[in-house]
Amino acid sequence: MPTYQRTLLNGVPVWKDSDGLYYYYETQAPPTETTRIPIGSEATGLNPDWKLLLEPHLNRYRQTIQARSRALKK
Repeated sequence: MPTYQRTLLNGVPVWKDSDGLYYYYETQAPPTETTRIPIGSEATGLNPDWKLLLEPHLNRYRQTIQARSRALKK
């Protein structure tokens, strides 16, 4: 099983394995082989299609959020 290190890539957290491959960071728990989403590498940077790879996750997140009422400033 690979080991992962949380690192920042242009200010965005990602998981990096010992081979220098980047994976989508969704939770503080390191990804598993079935849940990891490769988004680039240390050598090449982000994959050009990283937005397409993450679109299903973003859509799922957007479906779960709800509007919150906010207090009005007087």
